[in-house]
Amino acid sequence: MHTRCDGYCAKNTVGIGSQGAFIKLIALSLLLSNGAIAQSSISCPDKIYPTGVELNTATKTAGWATHVSDMPIWLTNVSVYDGPVAQNGALVPNALKGREEYWDFKNHPGVIFLSCEYANGVFKLSKPLPQGVLACRVSVQKSSSTGMLQGGFICW
Repeated sequence: MHTRCDGYCAKNTVGIGSQGAFIKLIALSLLLSNGAIAQSSISCPDKIYPTGVELNTATKTAGWATHVSDMPIWLTNVSVYDGPVAQNGALVPNALKGREEYWDFKNHPGVIFLSCEYANGVFKLSKPLPQGVLACRVSVQKSSSTGMLQGGFICW
């Protein structure tokens, strides 16, 4: 079963979880490496270029106007959600190993969404996982050319 974080959830405060879950995920990884289970890779864009910002009514009536720079907004996090990202149902990983996190969806009844997050979560790109996906591994690393984060999902 997954732990759901409504609102803010500090991933670094979460332990590895049960050792059994970690062993199951290692076993799935071995099946993947042997070609027994098909996997798909989903990469987050390294950067995005928003073209506009919507202001609330109070800000508009105070006379403020918007301007969006043509500078990129870089990836700052990747995450997994129970349902649409707007519902704030971030899932805690079943296991952590270095900079990789693992989620097991085998007994999850709902729709899982993957999220690429920018500007510390101000902007999020998300997409639902297809039905039948059993697990995902998330990896984030710094780009050797830009020094910025790169991240993505490997799911099976």
